[in-house]
Amino acid sequence: MEYLPGMEKIESNVCASVMEQINSYDYSKYTAKDVKAALEHDICTIEDFKALLSPAAEPFLEEMAQRARLETSRHFGNTVYLFTPLYIANYCENYCVYCGFNCYNHISRMKLSPEQIEKEMKVIADSGMEEILILTGESRCQSNVEYIGEACKLARKYFRMVGLEIYPVNTDEYKYLHECGADYVTVFQETYDSDRYEQLHLLGHKRV
Repeated sequence: MEYLPGMEKIESNVCASVMEQINSYDYSKYTAKDVKAALEHDICTIEDFKALLSPAAEPFLEEMAQRARLETSRHFGNTVYLFTPLYIANYCENYCVYCGFNCYNHISRMKLSPEQIEKEMKVIADSGMEEILILTGESRCQSNVEYIGEACKLARKYFRMVGLEIYPVNTDEYKYLHECGADYVTVFQETYDSDRYEQLHLLGHKRV
């Protein structure tokens, strides 16, 4: 699972730190006392989080839900976040066994033209929606960064907030997409278990 050509190599210990915590996690050592203490703390530590994930936390699900509600309210207030997803292309070069878009699935593939993208965005904006999430399959060949950037520029004409859910790109490309109008990106890491990840992602850039 080495980096492929063109992939930016970012020096970071995040993955190693996460894996170290996962590999040392013994869920059986946590007790109801640990769970209660975690719920009483103002800030949830890593150890608190482990206690809340352990089987000992099962009798405390309602208390955990109430605490989560308080935390959510503290950070976001009493709000509901709505956005409209718009797939501008569904071509994909990956073989991820769980995904309906994977390159071996025989489905209809399409890539919207700029005119089609703007038409869809106008319809969405006219419905009153102020935020949009632009999505593509993971195919640089069919949906290159410039194509996605043009979609961002169109979206800025109609929406207050523009999000992206695309293949991971490099730092300079994220900068370019931000300059085109993107406010945020979503990238999914389905699992940090490297053996399981390898079983689920059989081909393509997503495999790394």
